[in-house]
Amino acid sequence: MNREEPQPQKPRRARWWFLLGVCVVAAGAFFGVMAGNGISPRQMWSRLRSGDTPKLSLELPRAARPKHMSRPYGMAPIAFEAYVRACTNAGIHPFRIGQTIGDHPRSVGYHKRDGVLNIRGEKIDYCAAVDLGAFELTEEQRRRFLHHLTKQGFASWYRSGEKWRGAEHIHAIYALLPMKPQLEEQVREFMRERRDKGIKPLRWERFTKRRLD
Repeated sequence: MNREEPQPQKPRRARWWFLLGVCVVAAGAFFGVMAGNGISPRQMWSRLRSGDTPKLSLELPRAARPKHMSRPYGMAPIAFEAYVRACTNAGIHPFRIGQTIGDHPRSVGYHKRDGVLNIRGEKIDYCAAVDLGAFELTEEQRRRFLHHLTKQGFASWYRSGEKWRGAEHIHAIYALLPMKPQLEEQVREFMRERRDKGIKPLRWERFTKRRLD
């Protein structure tokens, strides 16, 4: 009677080396994320011991970010291109566009359609305002993102506090488009706040001030 030959088992030592390799790769990825968020291993250990778990943000490296993405309904092409440039310069992933044209109750009409652009025979509805998700961004990333949005022609704020609890976001207005009076007043307020802080106005601010005055 023929019996099957027993299959040789993998040496136990090889399996331990495999598990050790997996742990090393996982640890490398973990410490890489910490380094990308400006947190040293010692700082991480101190925070974990004190119960203060730091908020980590996982960002795709620049080379992995999409080169092309579709313009959403309700966003003017010129505003969309400016937005993508701001994301690229700030190192922020661009897939965070929320409301463009919309009627969310909290928006109280600010996101209604501002007008229609006719570009090469195509009629494009637009709103100059756009809401951008920012829940996973650190305070430093939000500051950098708002800075680059401003450089590209947006008046923008991070909306937080009791009124926006659970719906925190960045409200941005592309100032170089015709818009409703409510948005014009927000742009004036944005420029006034920067002027009161002694910040030198950008070219788009000087142009917009002449247009709105």
